[in-house]
Amino acid sequence: MTDKYFKGRTPRGRISTSTHELVVKFGHRAAFDAFAEAGFEALDYGMFHLPPEGDLFARADEEAFAEYFREVKKLADERGLWIYQCHAPFPLKVYDDARDPALLKCAIRSIYASAYMECPYIVIHPAMHPSFIYGGNLEECRRSNFEFYEAMFPALRDTGVTLCIENMFASDPDTHKLVPTTCSSAAQMIDFIDTLNGMCCEKRFAACLDTGHAAISGSGPANMLRELGERTVTLHVHDNDGLSDRHQIPGIGRLNWEEFRRAMSDVGYSGTFNFEADTFYSQWQSPIYNYGVAKAAAATLCAVGKSILNFRGE
Repeated sequence: MTDKYFKGRTPRGRISTSTHELVVKFGHRAAFDAFAEAGFEALDYGMFHLPPEGDLFARADEEAFAEYFREVKKLADERGLWIYQCHAPFPLKVYDDARDPALLKCAIRSIYASAYMECPYIVIHPAMHPSFIYGGNLEECRRSNFEFYEAMFPALRDTGVTLCIENMFASDPDTHKLVPTTCSSAAQMIDFIDTLNGMCCEKRFAACLDTGHAAISGSGPANMLRELGERTVTLHVHDNDGLSDRHQIPGIGRLNWEEFRRAMSDVGYSGTFNFEADTFYSQWQSPIYNYGVAKAAAATLCAVGKSILNFRGE
């Protein structure tokens, strides 16, 4: 990761949030106002409102494409918000020869979008074919994912952006339970990250640890963070019951946040404490809830982040 994106800023201790739910409902300006007033200092900019095969990613010329994301950065800068990480649309590989070329184009352009926002990290999900659940079809899982990510090497080298691979889960087609798939384990994430960095000949790959996914299909968020160690540079922080991907505020589910904070300290995690508690925001989407409720929700989430980081119970 090139230093140009940091410009003397230190991410450690900054509380961050995903942007998607409030941006979709209120627009960029109002959403960013709410985040700044709540006390957030950083953002995880979600591109989910931009279809991978839609106008911006598939058809916009480079000038219009760059202008869109530079405007996002400008709006964030005006409110003192640092876009420390962003999230590409997903899925970007579906094992469909008719669609995959356009999806790969979106993946590559999303890296440039990150650079236009001067954002050092982008999360791009690994490919998850149905045959990959429970660790199945392992060699094809590695081969197709390495081919997928290798196509992004030129963009990563050109921009200096670091691509974060996220730990994932899938649904069993028979039981409909959430189960392991590509990169559900820290061991496979380490294999992917270290192998791809070797192939790229630069450290352009790292880990995004999703706490909720780790509870569903991994070894648990604290254990996975310790296993991944310094490879983890971004977080998706949210809570659940260990069975469903609820994306809720910490304290609603069963995750042990004291232990997770200790793990952060143990591995020397130095990135932002970033919430991806989208359901906490979306539960206030009823027409009876106005913008003031959304701002209160953002303020509550930020306060919870500060409480977790400042907790000294041991």
